[in-house]
Amino acid sequence: MLLKIGDVVAQEAFEYTGKVLGAKLADAVGHTSPEAIFIMGGLAKAGDLIFKPTIKHFEKNLLHIYQGKIKVLPSELNSTHTPIIGAASLILKDIMTKKGLVI
Repeated sequence: MLLKIGDVVAQEAFEYTGKVLGAKLADAVGHTSPEAIFIMGGLAKAGDLIFKPTIKHFEKNLLHIYQGKIKVLPSELNSTHTPIIGAASLILKDIMTKKGLVI
């Protein structure tokens, strides 16, 4: 179990992490206007312990036009493949940029 009931220090750590993450994700929304944000890796494995405070602070910090419209979800990608996917996306972006097809 990640968190024992009554573990105040752990609860505060998840709340603080969710506060910072939620605020920064809200900042990113202003620049990217996504439909959803996917969180993965060890952080996402904490489930509601991290998602509840993150979503709370995310919604609190969003511009009003985005509130209640953007989902924050755990990624379903296998974490062993994500470095390859990330590298491939950078290569694709470089190729597209060189061809004048900026994405």
